[in-house]
Amino acid sequence: MKDSKTIYESFSFGLQRNLPYIPGSYIAFRRMPSLETGKTKVWSVQEGVTENRGSLGYIKWFGRWRKYAFQPNPNTTFEEVCLREIAEFGAKATHFHRLLNAQAKARAKHGDGPIDLWPKDLLTGPVEFYRSEPNGTQKRFKADMVDGELTNVVQI
Repeated sequence: MKDSKTIYESFSFGLQRNLPYIPGSYIAFRRMPSLETGKTKVWSVQEGVTENRGSLGYIKWFGRWRKYAFQPNPNTTFEEVCLREIAEFGAKATHFHRLLNAQAKARAKHGDGPIDLWPKDLLTGPVEFYRSEPNGTQKRFKADMVDGELTNVVQI
């Protein structure tokens, strides 16, 4: 079994790269096909990590809480490792959802072009991003991120 730090890092890696399948210790997270109107993603939490087994529930956006939440299937039982991984995966999914929204807001405010953000801490702290110009050059910016929102944007 991998240690929890390695598992949590693989969650970040998988979410950043939009992978369809992300394994945990004893469970796996499989991205479900997007609905035409769906703005958020849905992951099936599945038994086992090597094959497609039964679904234990779903991690999907819960609007009232403004975050991803786990919705277990009836008659499912979990132990502490799986519960920790489900909670961590939900937190990472929420983080990347907010990060993508911050990128879209930065793009709208500072012009078109790809913008990449690298947060130093989850949802709060300094970030840097680049804006690609039509002539192929890139402008570099720094900003503060507070609860997923960019403030104090400065070109550097």
